Amino acid sequence: MAATRLIPARLLVSPLGFLRSLLTFACIGVPLIWLGAETGRGIGSLLAHAGLSILYFVWTFKVLGRFADAGRASNWYWFPFCISATILALLALRYKFVNGYEALALFLLIQGPLALLPSDRTIERPTRAVRAGDKYKKRYFQRHPDTKPMVVGGFAFLVRVVVIVCLWGLLLQVNNASGDDIIRWAVRSGYAALALAWAVNVGARFEDAGLTEAWYASQCVLVVSVASLMPLVVRWVNGYGSLAIFLLIQTPLALLKSPREKVTESC
Repeated sequence: MAATRLIPARLLVSPLGFLRSLLTFACIGVPLIWLGAETGRGIGSLLAHAGLSILYFVWTFKVLGRFADAGRASNWYWFPFCISATILALLALRYKFVNGYEALALFLLIQGPLALLPSDRTIERPTRAVRAGDKYKKRYFQRHPDTKPMVVGGFAFLVRVVVIVCLWGLLLQVNNASGDDIIRWAVRSGYAALALAWAVNVGARFEDAGLTEAWYASQCVLVVSVASLMPLVVRWVNGYGSLAIFLLIQTPLALLKSPREKVTESC
């Protein structure tokens, strides 16, 4: 007999889903901490604190969903867990054992063991709800049967990323060499166009790999963007170093196999 759910099924969080949530929180939290530290007590600090508060609110639901997915929500284990993780991170920050970034890392590492709790298989889980965007795509391709979704293979994706990096480096060189405001505005427009082209290709890479659910492509764009830009923002690297990071951390995407390749291997 299936166990009774104490919270809506859409709030249940699997072990992998919880780890992905922690990664998302880290990628959003790091820029917010930097914004709060750089702007002092101005509007930027207010926005940073508001953003962190929203993240914390969402995080509590993720923890509740993780305990519920493991069949432990009825014991209220999630509440003391949230309090304990929060106090440990805040005390370390309050007494200056760590800085803001390290406190965030500690806060997230404390929750690692929570992902080890196995899902309770007796809990009834309906099929994953279809996102509005997926419904739109399905209707679009039904109305245009000759149109196929854009897919990009692993090698082709790497080639396109290399081309984008080379063009971006060229724009950086133009921006650094020119003092004309119009040229710099045109360079920034070029940045936006390249960023859009890259995001589209990331989506096509995940489409080719059959990973179109659970916002995989969107999360990849977020992680790569933060990992590439934050070292530049804090001046650990220059623009070219940031591009090198941007290229290197995307190479594993070329290893994702499409369902067509898996079928070929099995044959």
